[in-house]
Amino acid sequence: MEASFKKANHTKNTEYLNSTLPNIQNQKYNCLKLTLQRRTTSSSTVTIIDPRSLKMKITDVSLDSYRWPRNKPIRNGRYTYPNSGIDVVEVKTDNNITGIGLAGALHDEPSIGPAILKHLKQYVLDQDPFDTEKIWSDMWQPKLIGRRGIATRVISGIDIALWDIKGKATGQPLYKLLGGFTNSMPVYIAGGYYEENKTLNDLAEEM
Repeated sequence: MEASFKKANHTKNTEYLNSTLPNIQNQKYNCLKLTLQRRTTSSSTVTIIDPRSLKMKITDVSLDSYRWPRNKPIRNGRYTYPNSGIDVVEVKTDNNITGIGLAGALHDEPSIGPAILKHLKQYVLDQDPFDTEKIWSDMWQPKLIGRRGIATRVISGIDIALWDIKGKATGQPLYKLLGGFTNSMPVYIAGGYYEENKTLNDLAEEM
């Protein structure tokens, strides 16, 4: 009798869950839709972002290196920099959203950045671009990749591109996704490099 009661009760509970779960999922979905509402600044129109459109995976990662000669080479106590340049990282997704990341690069050989990216692609392809922390952790291998230098710059370019995808997918600026705590941030600029024929007055004016 007790076994029959348990079986009947289990069947009743299963039927209840089967009939209730779809409603619960719909309620969660509708709640998430309301949470992701965004009011545009140009009108009173409310844009609804379908949360299901945020599900995507990375299909390709590429890097293009750009170099150009400086008008005047600069140098410090150890290095001379005759060129300036930038690496442009593109991360593409199956949702046709492409993220762009800019990474500084001072090396003179343009094949180094793409070679590092070729190694890192295995940790990026087929991943969800919203999983930025996981992807960073997979790429950051202190004994091999990371810590400092060119490898870190390529990783940073990929990470910036992933955050660009987040902003484009949600229709929000990055400062909002990062919490919107402040509308300003400190910046850093380097100067005082040695140049041929630079006088003390030139150095003082530069600084």
